[in-house]
Amino acid sequence: MKKKFLFPFLGLVLGGFTTVCVQSCTDDEDKTETITGGSFVGRLVVETPPFEEDSVLLTFTLSGNSFGTIVMHDVTFNARMPRLEAMTIDGISVVATVGSLTLTGEGIEPTAGDISDTKYIMTDLQGVVTQDSLIVSMKSGSMPLSFRGKRQ
Repeated sequence: MKKKFLFPFLGLVLGGFTTVCVQSCTDDEDKTETITGGSFVGRLVVETPPFEEDSVLLTFTLSGNSFGTIVMHDVTFNARMPRLEAMTIDGISVVATVGSLTLTGEGIEPTAGDISDTKYIMTDLQGVVTQDSLIVSMKSGSMPLSFRGKRQ
């Protein structure tokens, strides 16, 4: 008599356990955020010569699965330098991880409109994009600079 009762009971317990496991795995997958880019406002810091600017608008766009573009809008890198309407850094390598994008780049020639200047080649570009922020550092020629901003 105990054996007849044990099998149906065991089936109910295992069935319930399977449902809980499948639901847990599905819930974890639903929490994974897909990051494709966005607009960020923050602080641009140039180390040499020292210069800082707040409220800089930067947009990041993901192109396909492994490349991205940064555009800095209405930006200058020196108090004596005229403002650029937009400076574009194209061809940034992107690696997606859970909840973020890791950015790297070496030897990228930035453009400002139709102008490109090889003395400002971007090197040592490293950054991270999350749902909330974008942090990036690089050298523009010999000028180390960084940006830290929040999603707009």
